[in-house]
Amino acid sequence: MDSVDTANSHACERQASPAELFRIRLATYGVSIIIALAICSVPVLLMCCFVPIVVILALPALSLLLLTLALLIPQMAYLLLAQTDAPPHAPLPFLASSFTRCFKIDRAVVKWLKEGSMLGCRVFCDWIKRKYYGQMSEVRLNVQYGLPNTNKKLDIYVPYVVSHPNTTHCSTVAPSSPTLHPVIVFLPPQTRPFPSSKWLFSSFGLNLSTVLSVMVVIPDLTPYPEGRIQSQIKDARLVLRYVEEHAARYGGDPTQIYFAGHGLGGLLALLLPIQQAVAESRDNYLNHCSDAGTTEAQRIPNGVAKLKVYAGEIVVPKIKGLILFAPITDVDAHILHEGDRGVHHLSIVRRVCGPGQVASYFHSPAHLLYASRSILDVNKLPPKVLFLHGGLDEVVSHEQSETMKEFFRGVGVRDANVRLFSVGHWGIVTSLMFGMDGPISRTLTAQLHQFIYGSTVNAGAKDLDTPTIK
Repeated sequence: MDSVDTANSHACERQASPAELFRIRLATYGVSIIIALAICSVPVLLMCCFVPIVVILALPALSLLLLTLALLIPQMAYLLLAQTDAPPHAPLPFLASSFTRCFKIDRAVVKWLKEGSMLGCRVFCDWIKRKYYGQMSEVRLNVQYGLPNTNKKLDIYVPYVVSHPNTTHCSTVAPSSPTLHPVIVFLPPQTRPFPSSKWLFSSFGLNLSTVLSVMVVIPDLTPYPEGRIQSQIKDARLVLRYVEEHAARYGGDPTQIYFAGHGLGGLLALLLPIQQAVAESRDNYLNHCSDAGTTEAQRIPNGVAKLKVYAGEIVVPKIKGLILFAPITDVDAHILHEGDRGVHHLSIVRRVCGPGQVASYFHSPAHLLYASRSILDVNKLPPKVLFLHGGLDEVVSHEQSETMKEFFRGVGVRDANVRLFSVGHWGIVTSLMFGMDGPISRTLTAQLHQFIYGSTVNAGAKDLDTPTIK
């Protein structure tokens, strides 16, 4: 890690004063103007490099300009993403403080732009395709799942085509068909600066709905900084309750709900059922010890003893299975990984799940599952779990999925598996977006089909439970 002021060390955060906000805005405008001028100057200097004699001045000037851009782009990233909940000791505006960190952020920005453009192209191509060729799913957008007059909305995708699980035969049916489909509730990660994430995954929802013959629900959760993990867990519980109560109305089966998520959304999809299972198992164990008059309750780890279920008053249905796309399972380890990459001050993971180390442990599914292994009632957990992770993922290490799989198996969930693919963090979901004509898309679809229906079509998939990249 490039400094000792790691993200975990910030036990408390502060908000900017009006004077600090003014300085942040002023710095943002100034840096953005300089970057714009520098970018416009690059092609001019490049052309000058081909002019005799002038090249003597143009080449050093171009080198200096590129170095300036390499140092200013990280500062702009900090000005846009790192000022909210900045570390208590840092002056505002809070900026990247070392050359090493700047160059690490430059590398991360290049990857973000590459994967962001890939995601944008998939979303745009899918929008064009649906506009001119129609779609094979019924779509209900912006359905309210929370209190009226709030931004708690979700999108629902229900297939027109019913694929019979044990055959490759498909038949077209009306949306009002009495056939009830399995339901996948997918929690998307927060993608700053967009206030809503579900629209970015519209192609994902449409494709899963059509190809797997499932009802897909993609909600928006309270984004940071309006809410943190407690608010987001509450929203997720509201979504599950809504799906249980209204799924049949849209053609979904409320007894076959699969909980899914990507990245930070995968963390929420894991944490919700684990938090409830651990808390209920602990309470049952303590009641048993009290009735038996034993002192065994003293052996419960401190974190398990103090664990609370967020919004536990909202009753949620039983989850039939978890589908996790590159999930964060150990918050503390992930924050350290972000520190190694130099992006821990830009990421929202510490801000949403922390900010301190103790809070990170409480919000880490891996820590909760391991700490409660001696008292956990495995019947309170989802009976099967599928991890789908990119072996080339530099954002969330595939070791997070590998370790979590072992913890699930260790507490008795035998149907817990990991599948690795030769893609990055976003590739694991964009492979299921527009087109879906590559081998990774077909293998992913086959794995999901087998997980939901117990059978597979044209799988061609290899068991990659060991960390092997295809």
